Amino acid sequence: MRHLCALLLVRPASTLSARLALAVSLALSSVACEGDDTPPTFFDGGSDASTDVSTDAPIDASDAGTTRAKIIAVHASPDLGAVRVCFALGLQNDGSDGVIAPILPLPKTALAPGTGGALPDLGVDLSQKAMTPYVFLASKITSSTATCDALASSLVAGTDYYILPTIKNGTLTTNTTVLVAMTGCLTQSQDSSADVTTCGATYDAAKGNLATQIFKLDRVIANTARFGASILHVAAPANGVWTALYGSTSVHAAIHPLDGGTDEPIADGVTLDTLAPSSAASLAMPTIDQSSFSVTAANPDGGSPPASMSIPLPLVYEATTGQSTGENAYFAPGVNYTFVFLGDPRASVTLDGGAFNGYALHALAFPNDPALPSQ
Repeated sequence: MRHLCALLLVRPASTLSARLALAVSLALSSVACEGDDTPPTFFDGGSDASTDVSTDAPIDASDAGTTRAKIIAVHASPDLGAVRVCFALGLQNDGSDGVIAPILPLPKTALAPGTGGALPDLGVDLSQKAMTPYVFLASKITSSTATCDALASSLVAGTDYYILPTIKNGTLTTNTTVLVAMTGCLTQSQDSSADVTTCGATYDAAKGNLATQIFKLDRVIANTARFGASILHVAAPANGVWTALYGSTSVHAAIHPLDGGTDEPIADGVTLDTLAPSSAASLAMPTIDQSSFSVTAANPDGGSPPASMSIPLPLVYEATTGQSTGENAYFAPGVNYTFVFLGDPRASVTLDGGAFNGYALHALAFPNDPALPSQ
């Protein structure tokens, strides 16, 4: 039975999962609970769905000193477990001439569901390359020294790893940051709970719809005394659920002062798989521990929003980095950020044992010009 309970169990407040549950449970209480609290296969953590956040290096607002394109990878698939990523490089946009780079899969620590981070500089000018992502289930990688080419030849495509659509030649231009979001779901034979509501309108039960969504982030600072922000909406389950319940096909996003002050709007009417605004909104610098990132479902009939999510900025930072301190240095004036809205409002924020469930509805935030971890 699908788990549709949004009235969440709040565990001790020392954990991220409990604090995040406290922040979002009331906002999502309009979604019904079917009464079965057994996590189904669709949200089963399992051995390949570790919730450990990649901590190769802290991501901050400084420049890594390279003119080559920077890549931020985000795991927004509603049903794929923890992964590591490899790339085949070529010139053809269909990926037909791609050669798998003989490097260790990235990142060093598996990219868990609902997490993301900047990838290391590959040391190659990618501006005139077509790049095909190979996404390996972390649980299938049993050797710490196996390179990407060896893994592709020894593991099974479509079961142990998945080849995603090619990022076209000319996309990864110099002096840019590109956010690559892995979206969509496995076939229904691999996940019996996958459907159009959860996985998006392109879902095909026989083929699945795992894909890469590519977004170029705005690195131009409009005002060094202000706070730049955009929202990236890749929460396919939230879109599906809120459309079915309320007819809401878009969301509004803002920075919300917790003291009741006026919201600073980021963007209105943001649809699924959209980054808005493309040029970061220039906002008043928030007081970090007194502000939240707020997303509300747009009411197609006007009136009050039918559903919303509001997460204090320190918790957005914690979900993004896995760190519980340092948010005041991370969120700084004169920096543009992309807030990534992802996850499913029906999923419990906590897994058994109190660990944060990356499949739950939440937000991440990345500086648009991040420092890069080492390989």
